[in-house]
Order: sequence, then C-alpha cells, then structure tokens
Amino acid sequence: MISFLKRIFQKEEPVKAEKFIGFSDLERWLNTNAGFIVSQAGSDARKIMVDFNVKLNRLHWSVEALKNSELQNPDISIKAKQYMAGNREFYANAVIKWSESLKYGGNYGFEELRHFIVSFRESINELNKATLKSYTILQEFFANESSKVASIIKDMENSVNDLDSRLNSPKILDIEKIRNGIAGIKEKLTLREGMEKELGAISREIEDARKKREEMVREVDALKQSENFVRYKGLKQEREALLKSITSCEDIMGQSFSVLERALRKYSHIAFEHEQLIISYLSAPLDTLVGDKALVIMRILDKTRENLEKGVLRLDDDKKQKSLEEIKKLNNEFFTQMIGEYSAAAKRIKEIDKDIRELNLSAVMGEHNSRLNNIDFSIRNLEKSHAKVKEAIDKLAIDSSVAELESAIKNSFEEVKIRI
Repeated sequence: MISFLKRIFQKEEPVKAEKFIGFSDLERWLNTNAGFIVSQAGSDARKIMVDFNVKLNRLHWSVEALKNSELQNPDISIKAKQYMAGNREFYANAVIKWSESLKYGGNYGFEELRHFIVSFRESINELNKATLKSYTILQEFFANESSKVASIIKDMENSVNDLDSRLNSPKILDIEKIRNGIAGIKEKLTLREGMEKELGAISREIEDARKKREEMVREVDALKQSENFVRYKGLKQEREALLKSITSCEDIMGQSFSVLERALRKYSHIAFEHEQLIISYLSAPLDTLVGDKALVIMRILDKTRENLEKGVLRLDDDKKQKSLEEIKKLNNEFFTQMIGEYSAAAKRIKEIDKDIRELNLSAVMGEHNSRLNNIDFSIRNLEKSHAKVKEAIDKLAIDSSVAELESAIKNSFEEVKIRI
C-alpha cells in the first residue's frame, strides 16, 4: 500500500530531449566546449618549456662550476689526479653535448612537443648509461658539484614529465580523439561527394547506353518486319533445307561405299588404272560422283562384282554377300538420281546466295548485331564500375564513424546526435 502511494505521489522525472548538432557546426561546438581546456594546456606547456630552458642554462653554469672546482684535498697522488681529471672532462663534455641537443627552437604545437618528450627520454637514458661510471667517480672528488649537475638534470626530467602529463592528460587525449574523428569524417564526406558524382556520371552513361540499345532493338525489329527481311528469312530457310538434302545424299553415298570399302580396296590392287578414282570414291563419294562425268564407277563396280563372284577378290561369305547386294543397288538410275538431286540443290543454293547478296541484309544484320554486342559489353563494364564505386562508398562506413564520434563526445562532454 505504501509503495502504491509512493508511486502516485512520486514526481516523474522529465524525459531529457535529444540534442542535435549539425556536422558543419561540430568544430565550432568543440572549440566552445573544449577551447579553454586546450588553451590552458598550451599555456602550461609554454611555461614548462620556458622553465625548462632556464634549467638548461643553470645546467651549463653548474657544469662550468664542476670543471673549475678545486680539490678539497690536493694532497693526492698524481695518478689519482689524472684519473679524476679524465673522468671530469668526460662527464662534463657528455653533459654539455647532451644539453646542446635539447635546445628547443620549434613551436609549441602538441605533436611537436610530444616528439620532444620522446626524444628527451631516449637521450637521457643514453646519457645515464654513458656517464654512470664517471659520475660515480666524481662523487668521490666533487660530491657537491657533481650532485648539483645531477639535481638539475633530474629537475629537467621532472619538467618533461610534467609536460607529458599536461599534453597527454585523459581530457586532452579525448578532445584530440574527437577532433581527429571530425577530421576523419570530413575527409570521408569529401571522398563520398566525389564518388557520388562519379556514380552519377556512370549512371547517366548506363542510361544513355540502354537508350541506344532500345533504339537499336527497335531498328532491328522494324527491319525484321520489312518485306525484304521476310524474303531474306525465307531464302535462308530454303538454303538450310537444300543443305540438308545434300547432306542426306552424302550420307546415303557414304553408307554404300562404306559397305564396299573392303571389296573396292582389294579390286584397286589389280585395277591400277582406277586406283586413284577408287580411293577418291571411298574418301568423298558424292563429290567424286559429281566429277565422274563418264560414270566410270559403273564399270569399276561391275568388274568388282565379277571378281567377287569368281573368287578373285577373297572376302568372307558375309561381307561378300553384303558387297554384292550393295553393288546391285548402285545402278545407273541410282547414280543419276544422286547427281540430279545434288546438282539441283547446288544450283539453287548458288541462286539463293546471289539473291541474299543483292538484298545485302546479312551485312546490315551483322552490323546491327555487332553494335548491339558492343553496347551490351559497354553496359556490363559500366555496371561493374558502378558496383565498385558503390562498394567503395559503403566501405567508408560514415555511419559507423559518426556513432564512434558520438560515443567519444558523450564520454567527455554530453550526449549529442550528429546530423550529417
């Protein structure tokens, strides 16, 4: 009951409205919200570097003081003095050379200062390794002076560490992440704009090519409806039928001479004068028949029959019987019919070929088909290019980059929605 009453009288928190920022306004918004933080870090960095240079000058003075210091106890051996002098000279020269490399004449941009920090840390590590022995020895002779040099170097290192903490603070790094995110999206938007223009140009080319193809198809369709094309088509069909008739004659002749091949080859060995003609009949019977104006083949077949019957040409009984039956079929009437059918078909094909050439539609249709093929090839290539550019735009993943930027802004400032 109490919980029920609480729910009745409890004040509902208002729903916070989403805040939208246009991408073009985002840099100005960031400067407004983060400008002071960045400016303060820059100011602190400049002060630290001024102080660093002061310490650098103090280091030079302290090294000079070390070089000019007198021994507290001059009553030591010459060998010890030489040992001290050599190590003091080495240590002083190493520190001076190191300090000369640290003179900073660059600007105070964050990236330049970060490079300086890395360079300083690398060089101080090298200095410490190189001078550890000489510094330890100098502690025995000039403890105060050498400690003063080491103390200033340590102060300089602390300044660099302080500089590092200002330039690489979580807040500064978050702001730079946001700024880099804005720059990255801006670059992607520029790329997308160029790609979309390219995409539009390709789309227009595809549309133009398709219109040309439609126009070409209409021309072909109109041509196919013409009287000349109807005649052309009829002639082509007639020609095909005639070629089939010739092929049929070739098949019939081929089958017959295939049956007779063994007998005729045996006969050609005793009828030398007809050997070449027999070979021609076995390889191309119809063509050879057309050229055999005197029908010498009739005498050859008659002699082959006689020799088969007399047993001069030795074949097994089955092949002999089949050969004799086939020779009986191949009479004058058969050959005359074959020649007639072939000659009539060949003559008509020549007439048709002449009529087709005069119509000139084969060349016209060939040209139209070639142009259609070229257009189709062009369309396919353009469509491939269109797909590649579209894929490249998708790979920019601008929406994903915007979401990452919104998350970074939320973590550092407030929740906003970016409008591209």
